[in-house]
Amino acid sequence: MDDILYPEPFSVKRWYNAAWMPFGSFRHIPPTERTGSIAANHLRSRGGTMNTVSPESVGFSSARLKRVDQVMQKYVEQGTLPGVLSLVARRGQVAHLSKAGWMDVEAQKPIAFDTLFRIYSMTNPLTSVAVMMLFEEGHFFLGDPVAKYIPEFEDLKVFVRETETGVELEDLKRPITIHHLLTHTGGLSYGF
Repeated sequence: MDDILYPEPFSVKRWYNAAWMPFGSFRHIPPTERTGSIAANHLRSRGGTMNTVSPESVGFSSARLKRVDQVMQKYVEQGTLPGVLSLVARRGQVAHLSKAGWMDVEAQKPIAFDTLFRIYSMTNPLTSVAVMMLFEEGHFFLGDPVAKYIPEFEDLKVFVRETETGVELEDLKRPITIHHLLTHTGGLSYGF
């Protein structure tokens, strides 16, 4: 049973473990290993073996998961997606792993379980859930300044305006908090 500091009827940690977290917990992955797909990272985290179980043993329906394959194949055939990979896990057990389509359409190279995907901002929901899991465990408060954990945020400046000699900056009126980062209200930008 999870030790949760602030138990709620809906627990982010329990939901995340059931729906998204194939390993059931975080594991440090050295920079040299930070490549690959979800399936490849899952494989690495298990020491090279995937602990695959029958869907029914972890509360899923085999028949319904086959529908995932059908929908994925339909998206590929319609040209909606060139290729897609699906992994469904619960409590560290892989109940479903499948792929459809192409990694490289022009070269007719099929998608593989270790195909890399550029998912850009789709990591935001995963990161937010991970942060909220740590919050539930009492590791920080949402009002904590980010600089408490990332010292580089200590002396940030705010853009005021462009001038003839460059840009005018001023000190922050209040520190950026973890809450600001989670709600995208910290004033951070991709740059100019």
